[in-house]
Amino acid sequence: MPYNAPESLSADEVYALNAFLLNQNGIVLPDTRLDARSLCQK
Repeated sequence: MPYNAPESLSADEVYALNAFLLNQNGIVLPDTRLDARSLCQK
C-alpha cells in the first residue's frame, strides 16, 4: 500500500489508516484504539 509501493507503510500507519477509514464509515468511534494488541482483545 499504495499500489505502486507495496509494504511501504509501517504497521502503525496501516492500523491508523484502517482506523480512519472505519471511523469515517461509522464503524468505530473516533477514540477507538486500533493496533495489534487491541485487535486480539475484540
